[in-house]
Amino acid sequence: MGRIKWIDNVRGLAIVAVVVGHSLQQTQNGLLNQYIYAIHIPIFFVLSGYLYHERSRFRQEFVHGNETMIIPYFFTSILVILGSLVAPYSGKILRAPFVNGKVGIESALYGAGDKGNYLFNSEIRPIGAIWFLLCMFLALLIFNQLMVITKNVYYSGFVRLCFFGTLAFIGIYSAKYYLLPWSINAALLAQLFLYWGYVIRKFSIDKKISILYLILGFIAWSVAANQGFLMVVTAKSPNMFVSFIGVIGASIVLIQLGKWISKLKRTGRLLRYVGQYSIIVFCFHLIDLSVINVGGVLAAHSNQLFGTEIAAIIVILYRLVVPGVAVYLVPKIPLLRSIYLPREFPLVRREKH
Repeated sequence: MGRIKWIDNVRGLAIVAVVVGHSLQQTQNGLLNQYIYAIHIPIFFVLSGYLYHERSRFRQEFVHGNETMIIPYFFTSILVILGSLVAPYSGKILRAPFVNGKVGIESALYGAGDKGNYLFNSEIRPIGAIWFLLCMFLALLIFNQLMVITKNVYYSGFVRLCFFGTLAFIGIYSAKYYLLPWSINAALLAQLFLYWGYVIRKFSIDKKISILYLILGFIAWSVAANQGFLMVVTAKSPNMFVSFIGVIGASIVLIQLGKWISKLKRTGRLLRYVGQYSIIVFCFHLIDLSVINVGGVLAAHSNQLFGTEIAAIIVILYRLVVPGVAVYLVPKIPLLRSIYLPREFPLVRREKH
């Protein structure tokens, strides 16, 4: 199956929203960012649920996830650790997110996306934005296994909803005490987002979006955003039920927006390109956030000189530069493109039988 244009458009919107959301945290972390956080991570799971196809063997899903998510995760982690080691000699151009290589390795292996109570080691530090790759890997493994197990049961839709709702509850509840390795809490919460994406495709909801649905969707998104931040990384929200209804509404709005953008030649082509290579944006945005010191300095000075609104624009424009350059260059560099885009540029060509 070829690429679906509107899905890449929505991915492009979502990954730009990730960069903008992190930039706003350094300038003005207000209502606009609450709208972003209400959907920018859940929409990736919704789209993956929409594209879901059954892999009856666990090994198939494991190998696929290992190639597309785990290898890019650990390669990016190595770059961040190396950046930390070089930072003291960079003249403050770089900064060190880890005090030494040991802490960096332990943090990468743990894979926490945010600060919290960790198991095992109090020296562990958050790995940053690429927590999402580990989370998606685990979430898809769990989702696929449960879909396979329940495909022949009576009232499978209801049974699956019960299963995924229970797992989401476990993820939310356990996060009150510990942020588990590999962002397991978030992976459990994400089961509901994946299932909603699956439901959208099964019932062709994406083909039935009316103006009324768009209005109701935006209202639901607004209510969820106004209540506060949905932090998928820590499985926390002021009210998770309201947040989930917000995800349903916001995803409908973004899907239709992605379809409209598909009709715009230049804008649509650029956004689809960014969406197609969103994993590169994730990883190199993380390198910029964690290792390169320019953004933090720029935010501090522009806040003082121009105020929060102008500072936000300046920081957002800067934060788009590093992942933008990476999206352009990485597909042209043989080794890097095989790491970050293994399906398009496999390191080892598989022989066809």
